[in-house]
Amino acid sequence: MSTLDYWVCTKTRRLHRFYIRSKSDPTVFWHDNDGFIVASKTERTKFRVTGKTRLEKDHVMIRSDLISITVIGKDNGYIRNDDGILVTGGSGNDTFLFTNPLL
Repeated sequence: MSTLDYWVCTKTRRLHRFYIRSKSDPTVFWHDNDGFIVASKTERTKFRVTGKTRLEKDHVMIRSDLISITVIGKDNGYIRNDDGILVTGGSGNDTFLFTNPLL
């Protein structure tokens, strides 16, 4: 996955649940493949994006905000960056910039 190519959230019907897709190819989505977050044209996974910078509920996130990303419906589903590879099993304290979660 290209660092700058991803991070367009497509809202699902439920609040705070998102699909994350490619900017350049909207048919490519993030998918949880046995603990590894991969790009897929055939499968996609729902994620929860939670703001960590400000404590107020339902605030509008801005580019400089820190966020956590969680796989919906998976125990230990927090996403972490393991030397450039996104994997599940994070602590919940792992954060990403809202601008680009791969940094």
